[in-house]
Amino acid sequence: MEMKMTTRVMPCSDCLVAMVLVAALAMTSGVWAANADRVQEMNGVTFVSGGIGSDSRESLAAREKSYNFKLVMALEGSGAFVSDARLTLSTAAGRKLVETATEGPLFLAGLPTGAYVVSATFRNVTHSKKFQVRADRLHTEYLRWPADPKLDVTTPWEERNAK
Repeated sequence: MEMKMTTRVMPCSDCLVAMVLVAALAMTSGVWAANADRVQEMNGVTFVSGGIGSDSRESLAAREKSYNFKLVMALEGSGAFVSDARLTLSTAAGRKLVETATEGPLFLAGLPTGAYVVSATFRNVTHSKKFQVRADRLHTEYLRWPADPKLDVTTPWEERNAK
């Protein structure tokens, strides 16, 4: 029995579609990388969010000395990081200073000495914290949301110790 091998040549239109998809993915990745950890300003407050990936976390850790407020967002129990939370930073009197969607689990802001409230919403659950900052030191707050077993992956260690 003789086997005949055939070669299929991709039609030119399929090649074009494939090249456009690859180019779009490359451009999207480039835009995301360019926006990651970018410093922003709103109502006189300089801030940055990120922390997805070790390079981003290291970059933000190196910048901490330039800020006096740090927020870390994670899931309760597992410690898995939270991203894309809706964040509002206000004065204690209620004046909104920053409204943004976080680009990672870490948020840094430079604030005048005073009292503030930070609120963040993730999966339709909002957590708020009141805090005070001084100009000369970093103040860190943590917000934690419950993990959802249907959505969140746990490691074997977490499963063993959850019992």
